[in-house]
Amino acid sequence: MSTPVSLGVQVAQGTFHVKACASAPPGGGGIFVAKVNANFPGNPDAGKPTIQGVIAVFDTRNGSVRAIVDSPAITALRTAATTAVVVRHLAPANARVATVVGCGALARPHLHALEACGISRFHLVDREPARARVLADWGCTTLGVPCRAEPVLREATLDSQVIVTCTPSREPILGRGDVRPGTLIAAVGADSAPKSEIEPALLVHSRIVTDLTAQCLQGGDLRSAPHATVCGELTDVVAGRVARTGAHEIVVFDSTGLAAQDLALCELLEPLIGAARETGSPS
Repeated sequence: MSTPVSLGVQVAQGTFHVKACASAPPGGGGIFVAKVNANFPGNPDAGKPTIQGVIAVFDTRNGSVRAIVDSPAITALRTAATTAVVVRHLAPANARVATVVGCGALARPHLHALEACGISRFHLVDREPARARVLADWGCTTLGVPCRAEPVLREATLDSQVIVTCTPSREPILGRGDVRPGTLIAAVGADSAPKSEIEPALLVHSRIVTDLTAQCLQGGDLRSAPHATVCGELTDVVAGRVARTGAHEIVVFDSTGLAAQDLALCELLEPLIGAARETGSPS
């Protein structure tokens, strides 16, 4: 795989992000993906989605365009899948209760992923209570697991072994008093400089794992606590070089999203992309 490239551009009402990389299989073929996302937090007030974007997929053998893929769909799937990997490796033993903070586009894929990891009960928190209630109804009927919309974040998080924050917040929403010992926090909402979900004091007193430390220092929650101790990256966790060291340890996974994750999912979709091209169906 080539070295991933990440670029953020701030405009008056939001941000644009570009993430790109290419696969490099031994045979010389492969794909290049470039994701362009527009993130405009005020859009829901006008009836538009917060995040809009596309992923352009190219053939690295000749530069031809393989597909133009819906970015929010890919982003939601790969983000939730990454969280599931973290939960399997770093959640406390026998974790069964989780709180999802932020009930937007990333929430449903996370409920799917966490339920597959053994989570059997969910608390759902959102600044718009109606969204939490809608998600709770969906989780109960579709996944068949107890899901409850909660009005008070702290009451929900203190009853949970796993917390996922997937909000567009620009100020911390989760502090030391909101988290019980032994909790795993997957902070996936802060992926650009203006965003922030985790209080610096909580980061300083936690064991931190990043998806990519350099990127998190620029646009993740780690940006607000640059002197906090990072014990490793997700690759270190999967390789067995970093693990939970105690039952009461609070672990924070700072997730900013990697082009490599988009690439991996697009590679899995390659057979579907090829079939769509052969039949003339839109990719």
